[in-house]
Amino acid sequence: MLKHADTSDLPKQFWVDAVNTTMYLINKGPSSPLNCGIPEETWTDKEINLNHLYTFSCISYVHIELRHRSKLNPKSKRCIFIGYRTNEYVYWFWDPENRKIIRHKDVVFNKQKTYKNLYT
Repeated sequence: MLKHADTSDLPKQFWVDAVNTTMYLINKGPSSPLNCGIPEETWTDKEINLNHLYTFSCISYVHIELRHRSKLNPKSKRCIFIGYRTNEYVYWFWDPENRKIIRHKDVVFNKQKTYKNLYT
């Protein structure tokens, strides 16, 4: 995922996030030992929804809450999507401007642009 020719090319510091995202996606996909059943559905006995899945390293616009901005400041911050967390319903992003990781739910994803398209 870090070095995929057409999409990512993220720096190596994100290898842990790539592995976590890969495992998250594997648990949401069909498995041959389960006769093409989905592991998470088997474990929880609940049907899962896949509408929340997005491309690793796609450019995203994270909403900045009103209390953290003034009237004339931008309402969103451009970040890079780096994964999911299973115990929370939030996405994780890399903020290249401030060089930190952000967890957030209120996001707009740009599926057409990735880190490679933006910075190379």
